[in-house]
Amino acid sequence: MAKVEIPELTQEGSKRRIWSSSNGRSSTSSADRERRAQKEKVWNIVRNRETYCE
Repeated sequence: MAKVEIPELTQEGSKRRIWSSSNGRSSTSSADRERRAQKEKVWNIVRNRETYCE
């Protein structure tokens, strides 16, 4: 699966966190990984919005 296909996730810190979590827990179901990626995406959007507003 393409892990870095969402622009919000290409920020270095969050990308490293996603890679390490998916690499360290390959037994996790794809649905779980999908949910985590979705949550991560939302948080990054919120963080980006705060940065832009400053």
